[in-house]
Amino acid sequence: MLDTLESRVQRVAPSAQHWAVRGVIESAEQLTVRQGITQAPSRSHDAGVMVTVHDRGGMGYAATGDTSEAGLAAAFVQATALAHASAGHLVFDSAAVPAPAHRGSYRSPVQRSAT
Repeated sequence: MLDTLESRVQRVAPSAQHWAVRGVIESAEQLTVRQGITQAPSRSHDAGVMVTVHDRGGMGYAATGDTSEAGLAAAFVQATALAHASAGHLVFDSAAVPAPAHRGSYRSPVQRSAT
């Protein structure tokens, strides 16, 4: 998903003062013991994007699990509408908020119990 996200975003991004998209993919595995009995392993996988739009003095956010162009476009529409609705009502100047780094990644360490 993340490898093609940038090209999809570029095709549907609004002409706003500033916008940002954060893509997240999370996988987890949980092993539990209840009353001394090992439970079945549980695995989960989650992916989605967070869209931020700064425009006309306001800020808006939207999140979606639909990373298709249509899903991204809908998130941008929602975030832009919220940015326009919040314009003039913020307690700070949204233009003064520093832009985050363009790229980054994080991988958490695997944690295993000592037992």
